[in-house]
Amino acid sequence: MNPINSGFSFTIYRRHSKNCRHRKQGRVVFGCNCPIYGDGYLKGYRILRKSLATRDAAKANARMARLIEICSKALTGESDEPGQKCSSVAVSVSPEPEAATHSARILASISKVHDAPAIIETAVQAFLANCETNGVREPTIRKYRNSLRRLATFMGSKDIHYVRDVTVTLLDSFRASRELAPITSLKELETLRAFFSYCMARDLCKANIALMIKGPKIVSPNDVEPYTPEEVELIIAATQQFGRNAYERKRALAIILTLRFTALRISDVAVLRRDRISKEGGRWVVFIRATKNNKRVYLPIPREMKEALDNVPVPREAMADCPYYFWSGKSTVRSIVTVIGESVGAVFKKSGVKKAHAHRFRHTLATELLAAGASFEEVADVLGDSVDVVKKHYAKWSEARQARVTDLLSRVHGNADWSPDQSFA
Repeated sequence: MNPINSGFSFTIYRRHSKNCRHRKQGRVVFGCNCPIYGDGYLKGYRILRKSLATRDAAKANARMARLIEICSKALTGESDEPGQKCSSVAVSVSPEPEAATHSARILASISKVHDAPAIIETAVQAFLANCETNGVREPTIRKYRNSLRRLATFMGSKDIHYVRDVTVTLLDSFRASRELAPITSLKELETLRAFFSYCMARDLCKANIALMIKGPKIVSPNDVEPYTPEEVELIIAATQQFGRNAYERKRALAIILTLRFTALRISDVAVLRRDRISKEGGRWVVFIRATKNNKRVYLPIPREMKEALDNVPVPREAMADCPYYFWSGKSTVRSIVTVIGESVGAVFKKSGVKKAHAHRFRHTLATELLAAGASFEEVADVLGDSVDVVKKHYAKWSEARQARVTDLLSRVHGNADWSPDQSFA
């Protein structure tokens, strides 16, 4: 029996120790040797949370698989003996003591929730836990949590407490109560679709009712303009005209140049590690990510960016050998991203550039690359996005791209007469 089709959801995670360097990055980060635990949900109810008694991921997956088998056989009442029902699942399924020890509690939990409808709040918790396991970024999970908690609160005010009782009409009422801008409303609808898809796959509801709702039509075009060279100069100059001390100005310059030359997200810049900068082939490069086949992707960086980074003092309250340029490692990632965002926002305000924000540097670099003849695949490699995302958000038409198209056609049809016909003047 497939446990997923029975409403099961299982996750494994590292329970990071107090001194683990990955503690603030979340429990699904496995780049350490902390103990591994397992969570199990049935119809939105947590039926299992236990140590898997190992620090080895392969062993943890094997032991979790045995616990899944226990739950599956408990749900169906199956036994390993032909024609027999299972009265003691743990004995027949799992010879390992750690699995057998908890079988009674698992069976008791299953008996309580097997026929119980899924409560919205517990289904939300299970959905968010599943997102963590699947490696969804924390900012995205935070948005999911915000929207779905509001959904649970709204449904509670209507005396609706179970996922199966939510209707399209109630979802319409919830969305109307939110009073969101069209683009924000569309993003929240995508969250609702993901949540109810998760619930439907686990038999918590019969259909993904959010798919029955048509999202708002975004009539306004993408109006994010890339920075002009003059605007970039104003922003760089502003880093030396704001702040309370030299430390803030040096940090701001390094951040702005990093955004300009790498187009990294500000959340990635905030936690940029010193060991990501290295010298390859006679030039400085920054390691931005690893591909699926573990190939490292680097971007070349100019000397002025490297010098600006080197000139940034050690972050406040950090040890002398702090591995980060801007983060002490003591606060949360969310906290340092907020601090860096406020610093960059102050620079933009000082520069006087209208509608300036960090993400416009990604639009700027994407536009420059496309104008220089880069393919959508190459731009996606640089930005770390999919080709579809690049086409949707960054392929804005520009004079430089128009000039390139004109030049390409002129070279293809080199013998053609491109001069205007004077007789039609």
